[in-house]
Amino acid sequence: MISYDPATAAFRGEDTAIHRLRDALAQEDGASIAEILAEHVPQTGEDAAMAPLRTALLSPMFTVEVTVSGPGARHDHHLSLGVNAVGARISPLREGTAELAAFPLVSLPGGITRLVRFRPGTPPPADAAPIPVAAADLLALTDPDGATRRTAWDAVRPRLDAALPPAADDSWQVVEVHAAWTTPSGEQARDHAVHLRRGDDHLLVEETEGEARLLPVTSLRAWESMMHVLPEQGEVAPPR
Repeated sequence: MISYDPATAAFRGEDTAIHRLRDALAQEDGASIAEILAEHVPQTGEDAAMAPLRTALLSPMFTVEVTVSGPGARHDHHLSLGVNAVGARISPLREGTAELAAFPLVSLPGGITRLVRFRPGTPPPADAAPIPVAAADLLALTDPDGATRRTAWDAVRPRLDAALPPAADDSWQVVEVHAAWTTPSGEQARDHAVHLRRGDDHLLVEETEGEARLLPVTSLRAWESMMHVLPEQGEVAPPR
């Protein structure tokens, strides 16, 4: 069963049911909002925030995918940013449940920051050099299977421990942010950024010709790398 919270303009429920609701709202020639609610959320009346949410799904200027991987979980967040300056976000909640929510476009940078639970870090040593790692191990850090992620961390962690001061704690996460949009000339454009956090240390992921390395950076630079994947106004074609 799906529930609706008018205070946050959010639908919450079983994962597949939330995605079915999202797909129904995103159908250009689909039913009215009232008809969709009657089918998917019959106990909920129509709310003023639902029309902007649907517009964001029907006419996205660009989309953003945020994936956060750690030893205990991997979370995938999908955001559509509409021509009406409203965003629609699908995020996991607990095991098997998800949320579909509307949000104002101006809150996107802060929203991404909250989704990844970004925290300030320790500046790297002045002489910190890029740390080479196996590209396959880096990829495995984001695998859907938890055991695979933890095994990969056992391979990556010794390289970091040898190159950096002791970690503040045992936590780690990999953050991937991907943005996609259509340019004014009609071309499909994409940008992405990936960084790894080890305790309070932030490292940008760099890959060239099959090789990978981790570049120690300040937390500000890691945060900026996430924001820089978002397109500027002049780079995006208006939805048709």
